Amino acid sequence: MMRKRLILGATFCGFLLFLAPAWGEGGEEFISLLDYVNFVFYNTKDLQYKRSSLQLQKSSMIADYRAFFPSLSVGYGKNQRIVRYGDDAEIYSCDINVEQLVFAGGEMLMGIKQKQFSLERAQVQLKQEEKSFLLGLFVSYLKDFLLMRENILIKKEFLDVQRKEKAIAEKSLEIKEGTPLDLYEWRIAVKQSERELREMLENYQDVIEKMAHNLKKEGVVLFSREKMRGNIDHLTNVIEMILQRGEEEEYYRAMESSLELKEMAMKKQQLVFMRDKMYYNFIPQIKVSGGMSMSGEILPSSQIDWMVGVSINFPLFVNSGSISLGRGGNVDDTSKSYNSKGQMSVLSAPTYIVDRKSVEFQLSLLENERKEYLYQTKSLLKTLRRKLRYYAETLVAMEEELDLMQKKVNIQAVKFRLGEEKATDYIRSLLDLQSARVRKMQFLVETVQYIYQYYFLVGDVVSLEDLMNFQKELLFVDGDSKDDPVKDLLAEYIKERGN
Repeated sequence: MMRKRLILGATFCGFLLFLAPAWGEGGEEFISLLDYVNFVFYNTKDLQYKRSSLQLQKSSMIADYRAFFPSLSVGYGKNQRIVRYGDDAEIYSCDINVEQLVFAGGEMLMGIKQKQFSLERAQVQLKQEEKSFLLGLFVSYLKDFLLMRENILIKKEFLDVQRKEKAIAEKSLEIKEGTPLDLYEWRIAVKQSERELREMLENYQDVIEKMAHNLKKEGVVLFSREKMRGNIDHLTNVIEMILQRGEEEEYYRAMESSLELKEMAMKKQQLVFMRDKMYYNFIPQIKVSGGMSMSGEILPSSQIDWMVGVSINFPLFVNSGSISLGRGGNVDDTSKSYNSKGQMSVLSAPTYIVDRKSVEFQLSLLENERKEYLYQTKSLLKTLRRKLRYYAETLVAMEEELDLMQKKVNIQAVKFRLGEEKATDYIRSLLDLQSARVRKMQFLVETVQYIYQYYFLVGDVVSLEDLMNFQKELLFVDGDSKDDPVKDLLAEYIKERGN
């Protein structure tokens, strides 16, 4: 007995040493839905790039307002005057000018408006992408990770039953109470289930490696204590609460929370702005300026000139007008001047008319797109409510069917051992029960997927925090679990493959 324990201990140590390079140096780490979704959502490169681009747009908007800062220019000069019959002289000069933008004018307003529209649309588009990415990530975690784990455990449970029945068939054949055909049938069933389990473990290994890569935890094996919640009553109660809401009320909630409609509204504002931008050409840009200059052999000099002016620029014209007042030296010499001239391309007016017609056409297309979206949203809302009702009824029926199938399998197991039931019939019932349990788990995931899609549509879920608050509808954390049975199965599979 002691020798047997030593052999088992040595085998176990060798098994751990074998697994060490296969699992990598990072060790093992339990992962939860919150950990996975939270990290990938905030660290995926595509969304990071779009968030940084949005931040650059905001910075660019702020930079445009620098035009309202006053501009100051200072000049200093030195000239040497050479006199043929006299002393040479050095003339110094100094100029100081200040200019202040008072009113931006049409051209700058157009630029700021365009950037503002682009920024607002980019914000909405980012929220749309984050929303779709979040839902896709959540569903992927459920279907590709947790559902696969549940199916592996179901398959292993039925494989254990088949191996047990195979062992019983072998003993029955030894005491001549069974038939070789029964044993042959069990051997075929066990081999088939082993092949299917190996294939499922291969797919699962690919999934956890991909998840580790997404989490930037190369060499770390990820496992979970989270399990699928099989409480059908809980899900049906959630669906019943959803269906109790008025459909018309839910439709208006969907309209209020729709990012697509918000983007369409912004696009419409942008098109209206483009249609009416001709009027911005009549909004002048106004600047005030002031300055002084002095020159002489010694600075400061008594010869000081100063100027105060106002310039008015119309984007419609190439040149603009200005008014200035000035004084020079010790003599009052106030001068007033005004000049105005403008040029406008002959093609400006016809081009504007063509552009206006093009924008009007785009506005009509946008209105048709909006109406189509409203119709599609209403249709989707009805479809989701109908699907939820169907899934709730189907899950209840599946639960009842599983109870009946389990009772049938239990009866067939007793009959088989008494020799009153063929092995093929018993095996077929076991496989049917296994398939029914797998279908039930798939239905659970699909049901929750539709629930979340509904929540996203009507605005109940708009952020990662909202999504996490609803995860208890499908998942529960097995706090008593010290280990992960799927991890052990995968380790056995890797060992067998290595041998």
